[in-house]
Amino acid sequence: MEALSSVLSSVLDLLAPVMCVGCESGANVTAALCERCRDELRSAVPVAWRLRAAGHGEYGMRIPAFAAARYEGVVRSAVLAYKERGRQELRHELGGALFVACLAACRMLVPGVSRGTPVWLVPVPSRRATVRERGHDAVGGVARAAVAELRRVGVRAGVAPVLRQARAVADQAGLTASERAANLAGALALRPPRRSAVLRDHAVIMVDDIVTTGATAAEAWRVLVADGWAGAGVAAIAATPRRDSARGHLLPPASGPRLCG
Repeated sequence: MEALSSVLSSVLDLLAPVMCVGCESGANVTAALCERCRDELRSAVPVAWRLRAAGHGEYGMRIPAFAAARYEGVVRSAVLAYKERGRQELRHELGGALFVACLAACRMLVPGVSRGTPVWLVPVPSRRATVRERGHDAVGGVARAAVAELRRVGVRAGVAPVLRQARAVADQAGLTASERAANLAGALALRPPRRSAVLRDHAVIMVDDIVTTGATAAEAWRVLVADGWAGAGVAAIAATPRRDSARGHLLPPASGPRLCG
C-alpha cells in the first residue's frame, strides 16, 4: 500500500508543478521541500520535557519526552503533508528528525546501557481505519527510517510494533487534555504473545509523529510498564509541550553519535 501511494505521488508530480510543502515555492524543490525549508527543518531546535501520566502512584508519573522540533512552521507543514496527503517522499526527512529525538533519548535516558545493547523503537499504533484511509502507516514508516539512521551511526536499533488498538476511540481533534486521556484510557494493548522476555530486557523508546497533550504516549507507557517493559521515554518528530507541569526546555548540544549503541 505504501509503495502504491509513493507511485501515485510520483505520477502526480509529473502531471503538476512540484511545489514545496513548506512555502509553496517551485524553486529548487527536492523530495517535496525547497532548500530553504529543508535547512529550516534540519536546523530546528530539539525540545525535552516531561509528560504526566496519571494512575502511576499517588502523584502520577512524569515520562521523559524528546522531540526534534516544535510543531509549527515548516515542521508542521511537512508532517501534515506526509500524514494526510500521502507525500511519501518526506518519510526519509521526517525519519531523520525522529532520529534526532531518539538519539537524545539514548543519550539522556539510557547512558548506562552497555555498547551493543539493542534499542527498540515502539511505534504508537494508528487506528486501522486511519491507516486504510491514508494508505500508509505514518508512524511505522518514520520509525523504520529513524532505525536506518540509528544503525548508520552504530546503534543496534530495531522497530518493535508490539502495541495494537484494543478498542475503538473517538477522533482526538478538538478534545481537551482530560477528554483525550479519557478517550484513550484502556485503548491500547500488547500484541500476542503478550510477554517477550528478550525485548523487555532491552532499552525501549516509544515513538510518535506528534505529541500534543501526551495522552497517547501515557497510555502506551501504561501498557508497557504493566507488562514489565523498561520504557525509557518518548521520542517524536514534533511536539507542543504544555507550559504547566511539563515545561519544555532546549536540549544541550550533541557531542556526536557516541550514545547508547
